[in-house]
Amino acid sequence: MLTEQARQILSKLIDANWELEQATNSVIREALDDLCRKLRTELIDEMGEEEYDRFMEQARQMFS
Repeated sequence: MLTEQARQILSKLIDANWELEQATNSVIREALDDLCRKLRTELIDEMGEEEYDRFMEQARQMFS
């Protein structure tokens, strides 16, 4: 179960990742890539590494 803080971070990460996939400008892509890394780190810090890994694996399985 995600905390409210983790949900907010995850939502920002999903949005930033979508924007990264759509971006064509290299400067914007680099900034978005940096933001995604920062948000991913925040999410791992919030959830704990094991829980983050488990959550991501479940998400991969659900969407594959």
